Amino acid sequence: MLLDKVIAVSEAAAKASQTSVRHRITSARWNQLPARAFAELLHANMKEIGPPQFTDEAHGLAMELQESLGLPQRGMHDKIGELTPPNPVFMGGGSTDVADISWNVPTVSMGAALAPIGTSVRRA
Repeated sequence: MLLDKVIAVSEAAAKASQTSVRHRITSARWNQLPARAFAELLHANMKEIGPPQFTDEAHGLAMELQESLGLPQRGMHDKIGELTPPNPVFMGGGSTDVADISWNVPTVSMGAALAPIGTSVRRA
């Protein structure tokens, strides 16, 4: 466990410097606490605003990319997705403090159409 290694290193450093070290865990990693009413409100607003309007050129470029990746040529997203309950099991993903914050303040997350259907966006 990484925490055990950090503690061992800090204790070794304290011994080498003839000092002492104390530690305590002051936070933890929590799954995000869903706020159903907030999610329903956000979804209703998204449906009222409507999906992004992409140009024919954007759809064409998206389909070229999809073809080059061997994916179905569906272009860009043109619909608001259905509101679905959160997965009860964490399935991985990025790391932020949003989940911890959601236990203190109602929090909602959303995705936006920013990449061709079927592709993934990753930062280098």
